[in-house]
Amino acid sequence: MLGFCRIEGRSQRGAANGIDPFIKKLSKTLGRDVTLEESPLYCLAFPNSPYAQERLVSGRRPTPKGYYQIGEEYLGEIFLFLPRSRAEGKAILGATKRVAQGMSPEDLPRAEERLFGIVNGIIRGLPLKTKGK
Repeated sequence: MLGFCRIEGRSQRGAANGIDPFIKKLSKTLGRDVTLEESPLYCLAFPNSPYAQERLVSGRRPTPKGYYQIGEEYLGEIFLFLPRSRAEGKAILGATKRVAQGMSPEDLPRAEERLFGIVNGIIRGLPLKTKGK
């Protein structure tokens, strides 16, 4: 998936041309170097979100078994949005790490809801909701 990503409306192929500039921009927003382990976590938040699910099913027909094919063409339609602030970047990385590390089936829906709320807010330009709000 990282071989082809669309970052803020521009297609960029290959590790040297695609993910490196993205890591630099994400690092600048966070005010620190983003690790090679963190950058895919950030990127994975978007194609696994309801935003991407909506793009996947819109105008497409499922296979006879009810699945949708995911290929490079589809992944090219999923935009990765850089966070507008350090707080947004930290929030999405933290939420993605928690989901990726695994948790109990009871806790997973709340963690995913938090993650997808952050993704949705970044996409729609909504302010980041903190725990107290």
